[in-house]
Amino acid sequence: MVAENTTPGLVCGHHHLYSVLARGMPPPPMVPTTFQSILEQIWWRLDSALDLEMLEWSARLGALEALESGTTAIVDHHESPNAIEGSLDVIARACADVGVRVLTAYGVTDRNGPEGAKQGL
Repeated sequence: MVAENTTPGLVCGHHHLYSVLARGMPPPPMVPTTFQSILEQIWWRLDSALDLEMLEWSARLGALEALESGTTAIVDHHESPNAIEGSLDVIARACADVGVRVLTAYGVTDRNGPEGAKQGL
């Protein structure tokens, strides 16, 4: 391939790598009609079920899918209230193994209590 025909890698400035797991989720009991109900019925159910192994495999799959579309760098916004400690390192390693650069950020929230908010810092 001639260098002048090469496109540089794309950058995804906002991703939730664990969202690849939503494809296998059963539908919520009621159709969410507001942003709050989407969070409560889908995303908060998913992120509260995450463990470090699930994070690793979802990051690998998300990174592979990014590469398939030409994306070589990702900013990942992440929450896993039951697997906070080490979560960003797991995601970073999985992306590095695939060959995607990643900047990880943990979403600090008090919806799981003050201790969870403190851990997220």
